[in-house]
Amino acid sequence: KTATRLNIYRHYKKHKLVAISHSQKRLALKFGKFNFTGVVYNGIDINNFEFNPRGSDTFIWIARFAKNKGVENAIRAAKRLGVKLKLAGRVDYSEKEYFSEVIKPHIDGKQIHYIGEISKEQKSHFFGRAKALLYPIEWDEPFGLVMAEAMACGTPVIAYDRGSVSEIVEDGVSGFVVKNNIAGLVAAMKKVDSIDRHACRERVEKNFTIARMVDGYEDIYYKILKNHKK
Repeated sequence: KTATRLNIYRHYKKHKLVAISHSQKRLALKFGKFNFTGVVYNGIDINNFEFNPRGSDTFIWIARFAKNKGVENAIRAAKRLGVKLKLAGRVDYSEKEYFSEVIKPHIDGKQIHYIGEISKEQKSHFFGRAKALLYPIEWDEPFGLVMAEAMACGTPVIAYDRGSVSEIVEDGVSGFVVKNNIAGLVAAMKKVDSIDRHACRERVEKNFTIARMVDGYEDIYYKILKNHKK
């Protein structure tokens, strides 16, 4: 999938590109020469995400139900630790068989809950009332917005060290960036109460707001215009 996407950009070598993470930029350059002018992280409207200083005893996972999104890893970790896990997200037509045969058998309504796809108005409540967001992805995602959304609500993120994860989550401060295995995921889940939920919110306020994103793109535009005049 990554190679396919990057092949599209091969036709735009003369165009100036902006990466949404340093990870995306590094990965792209392995496939060829691309004219990157900078890196600007995606931003969220932080006013849509209410800070919750308490959380609960329930872990969450949210994404499209695809294998590379790590839902199976989240379920395994929750079962190994004996904790509650809420799953949210859409099931595309192409993933219906995967959901029915692989995921659904684990959903018991007691420990593993599935609440379906949620609206943007429901996100603040969903994220804010969680103990932590589990994000054990199995691909090099350029930027995972749900990590920023969870932290904006004060909810720590526990994620595999893939793609942009280590750029979004500050290990030991706004969550934990762990090795790509269940043991590491479980170990982090056990100590997640050590994370200051205020620090999670501050992480987003400083780095992943719409205002910060706009400033980043404006800086790049001015840089391009300045070089164009020379």
